[in-house]
Amino acid sequence: GEFEHRRVKQFYRRTNKNGTFGRQIALEVRRANIINKIGQSQHEAVKPCRQKRKPKKARASRGRRLHLRFDDSQPLPPTQPDQHYHISNDKRYPIKLDDFHFENEGDPACENFTWDLKAHLFRCLSGSEALPPEYVPTDDDLFTVRIENNKLYRHKVLRVNYTTYNMRRDQDSINPRTHPDIMMLAPEGAAHPYLYARVIGIFHVEAYLTGDSPDGADDTDPEVVHVLWVRWFDLDPRTPGGFKARRLPRLKWAALDDDAFGFISPDQVLRAANLMPAFAHGQSDSALPGYSVARREDEEDLDWIYHYVGMLVLLTLFRLSQD
Repeated sequence: GEFEHRRVKQFYRRTNKNGTFGRQIALEVRRANIINKIGQSQHEAVKPCRQKRKPKKARASRGRRLHLRFDDSQPLPPTQPDQHYHISNDKRYPIKLDDFHFENEGDPACENFTWDLKAHLFRCLSGSEALPPEYVPTDDDLFTVRIENNKLYRHKVLRVNYTTYNMRRDQDSINPRTHPDIMMLAPEGAAHPYLYARVIGIFHVEAYLTGDSPDGADDTDPEVVHVLWVRWFDLDPRTPGGFKARRLPRLKWAALDDDAFGFISPDQVLRAANLMPAFAHGQSDSALPGYSVARREDEEDLDWIYHYVGMLVLLTLFRLSQD
């Protein structure tokens, strides 16, 4: 056909165009066939190697993560200086609670996801000042919590404004995929003045209370509630840390049976935390066995056993507390 005629013309350009060009074209065709056979044999030899790598790709794609990918676009306008935090109200990345549970079945991090989320929403919608700090919502309380369309709306970034040690305004950008660690004020009487956590997901829900509630309200208008899903750190009591000890405080992951995961309001975040893995102590999955969406994608199925708290952040907050 016409394509084969063009192919012959391409081979003709490689000849010296004398009376023996026909033989030269035949040699070029023969060389092309040999090269094609070599390429096919190499392709067949590489196939088994690629098949061995497939389980790793399949494992990395298991579960449904709450954070957005790098190529997911969600522009966030400049944050006003009088706002403590700023999160987008975009609804382009919803996920249904039922789908989230189905795709993460068996993941320890998602075991009590809905119950804990509704308990957090109940405190937010009831007003934290109306409930004692030690109050634990009952099943009847959680039954009054309604999430509009049973959907979570995921977000990419949380911005937090804070005051530096020299009384200037600064801003941290918290992204569960790249910069997920945060710090908060600890309750009075705690051994350490701050709490530390890793943000797994940033989202908002439209929720309301229905039926009888502690304050007698019967609200049916949905309210936008911003929520952070976090994994908690515990202070390691065996290693002294702080300014007096002249050592960095050391953290470990909270145990699964000690409320290792939870939900907080962005209002509670002081600023981002600089937590550094203690590489010398190695990795383990004892705090969270097996695969989990609570880990970052580059962490495989293991956690660093310990983390150190960057002293610069503590120094900033210590000076502010002294002022």
